Amino acid sequence: MFDLKKADLHTCAPQSQVDKFLKAEAGNNGEFPTPPTPKFPGVYWCSDQGWIKYPPARSQHILEAHEGLVNIGPAISIGAKGSSDLIWEGDYKVNLIENMQVSPTGIRRRVVIVPSTPDRVLLALMDRIKDLYYLQVKHFLEEGNTHHSREGKKPPTLAVRDKMWDLQCALMRQFLELAMTHGASESDPSFLFGYHGTSAENSEKIFNEGFSPECRYCGNGAGAYFSGKLEHSAMFAKDHHETDMPHSARPTSDPEGPGDILLVVLLVDGNKSGQDIRAVSDEKPVLNVERCIFDEKYALPLARLRGF
Repeated sequence: MFDLKKADLHTCAPQSQVDKFLKAEAGNNGEFPTPPTPKFPGVYWCSDQGWIKYPPARSQHILEAHEGLVNIGPAISIGAKGSSDLIWEGDYKVNLIENMQVSPTGIRRRVVIVPSTPDRVLLALMDRIKDLYYLQVKHFLEEGNTHHSREGKKPPTLAVRDKMWDLQCALMRQFLELAMTHGASESDPSFLFGYHGTSAENSEKIFNEGFSPECRYCGNGAGAYFSGKLEHSAMFAKDHHETDMPHSARPTSDPEGPGDILLVVLLVDGNKSGQDIRAVSDEKPVLNVERCIFDEKYALPLARLRGF
């Protein structure tokens, strides 16, 4: 539950009072006056007295939802002492598409989200990565389907990270903050995409925890391998090593076990291979090389194709 102000007729008063208030406030154009947008970070809804900040738990719930209709639960309305006619039963909802709070009776109040200044920059950078991701993931799927068709297999399954576009995700935030320290921006993102083939078991660990220097397999110990060629990564998308290797990222118990191919966003400053890397094209922002090495902290897994 969350507290509503006594003076907020839209969410607390009987319908007769609301109708009277609406008529007085709507004016000629049917729009309610809106106070200036709050300056401090948070999630707010607009009462008759001004913007009211949601409690931390409700704010977090709204921010994590990102889009759609968010149920924020019932409200505690404080009206006349001992009265119950000022309480409307039912849950309140926040429509994040229209930025509106909707009461159980359908009364709508404006909602605004004011991010902190650093988060504004991170969100813009994340949106740029998202735009590039949607370009590349189509090629990822097409190449995976082509590979499986040639092998006589059913199409692979695409899996994505839960809440992948979320600053509350520690891996995403760390990656974006690292990118900012290297001068990445919305207009000059300095990102490319690469593929990484590995066992299904290891893929699950990377997906949840990110790449780890402790599990390096490349001979020179510089970082993790990535490719711009799905067919190349497919050769490693299985549990195929029969010899035990200390700290190997690939399990060895089943030499021909299942594997996945990860779609990974790479910050170009993490390139350790000495190669001149760039995107294949504007429409296909994947590595132009068959194999290169990146420092693990410059790589963030976003999706994977399963069933190799």
